[in-house]
Amino acid sequence: MFKIFTPALIAGLLCVMPVLASGSGSGGSGKTVVAKQLKVEGKISAVTTDSVTITTQNGTKVTITVNAATKIERNGARSTLATFKIGDRGQAVYAAGGLAIKVEATGF
Repeated sequence: MFKIFTPALIAGLLCVMPVLASGSGSGGSGKTVVAKQLKVEGKISAVTTDSVTITTQNGTKVTITVNAATKIERNGARSTLATFKIGDRGQAVYAAGGLAIKVEATGF
């Protein structure tokens, strides 16, 4: 018996999926819509159970919200916001609405 889902087949499907989701069907424009990702770097200035505020070098404060899908790391290892400390170096990649895709902190 042969395997139906070979690694090559799975890789091929992953390459095709964005095209299938691009709206090329009825009434679609045929273009793939990609959400804009923003990045902020600075120092952690506030932390709650579901958000972190990063203050940039010029003093701008950016509050980022996290959810279960957000990748959270501290000092290169998977973590939670509870381990973040005020004053840690921080950076985040997030969507335009402020929902984090990834949040990282580095500190002692």
